[in-house]
Amino acid sequence: TVEMALYKHAMEQRLRESEQRYRTLVEHSLQGIMIIQGMPASIVFANAQVSLSTGYSVEALLDMTPADAAALIHAEDRQKILGYLEDHLGGRSAPASGSFRFVRRDGRLRWVQYFVSSVESSGGPALQVAFVDITARKRAETALQQAHDDLEIRVEERTAELVEVNERLRSEIAVRHRAEQALQQRNRELEMLHRVSQDLSSSLNLRRVLTNALDEARHLLNAVGSTVWLVDPERDELACWQATGPHSEVLHGWHLPISEGFVGWVIRSGESVIVPDARVDERHFKGIDQETGEEIRSLLCVPWKVADRLLGVLQVVDRMPNRFEATDLALLEPLAASTAIAIDNARLYTEADRLSRFNEGMVRSMQEGILVEATDGRFTYANPAASQMLGLSL
Repeated sequence: TVEMALYKHAMEQRLRESEQRYRTLVEHSLQGIMIIQGMPASIVFANAQVSLSTGYSVEALLDMTPADAAALIHAEDRQKILGYLEDHLGGRSAPASGSFRFVRRDGRLRWVQYFVSSVESSGGPALQVAFVDITARKRAETALQQAHDDLEIRVEERTAELVEVNERLRSEIAVRHRAEQALQQRNRELEMLHRVSQDLSSSLNLRRVLTNALDEARHLLNAVGSTVWLVDPERDELACWQATGPHSEVLHGWHLPISEGFVGWVIRSGESVIVPDARVDERHFKGIDQETGEEIRSLLCVPWKVADRLLGVLQVVDRMPNRFEATDLALLEPLAASTAIAIDNARLYTEADRLSRFNEGMVRSMQEGILVEATDGRFTYANPAASQMLGLSL
């Protein structure tokens, strides 16, 4: 009996020492440790770290009702965490760790990471909940996420800026390319006008020169054909004096009343005209289309004028609608002006040559002797009658 009493005393002493060590470790732990028990759960134990984290004294924590204890959990996390605790107390499966926010006595929020394990307290089942404060880590994670989001926003903004700059550069390159093409086209047009002008001023074969000019205009505008129509005032008609392209042999020499067609309208109005679609224009003379079997859709007609006198019309045509623009008209008008002057000059030259031959024939047939003497005393002209009277050869 004495031995049993001594053994029991030793065991109780060891138990008290173990409990003291456990309590010392729990009380001075850097983790918040508390034991909850019952349904609904109440706090039956809390260490000093729990008091420090919540702002409540240990006594206040132990005196809390289950509703007060539940109010320590943030409203957005409360239902989930209480549900997990009830599952653990009821022996059901639930997460043994996680995180939630609790509300301190001063109203500030703290993030904690918790760990749950089943224990016995006062002879009944209970839960030991250990937690560590991770507010600083959460703030760092939030700041890191915010920095990441800000970085993504800046990257997106920068990317959008780069895309905009690239689009602007592509647009500028396209504009420059179009400008270069337009400049090259304009240079080709000016070269063509220069060649035509040189041909007109250096050749007396007006028909050949006009044929070359029409071919130049047709190729430069990428048109199907071109024609020259001259006014015949005696017959009040327009005659196709020259034509290039398909069916030019049919068009050449065609006579058209001034009251008909686009060329007639140009002669009557004295103005140039761009026809987007002849099919829907009542001014179109369809007789030529029917004769050639070629449907003309787009036309560009420019009057030939010399000192406000209308000599005729220069016309360029194409099978496709909407083929010609104002830039094409700006090319064709100076060409028409140059060729109009050449035609008028050719007419004057032909008329002067005819009059000269007529006058010379009259003088040569006269019976009177005629001599023309220069200021230096030399004879520059003698008609046959003078040669016969003087007995000298011409």
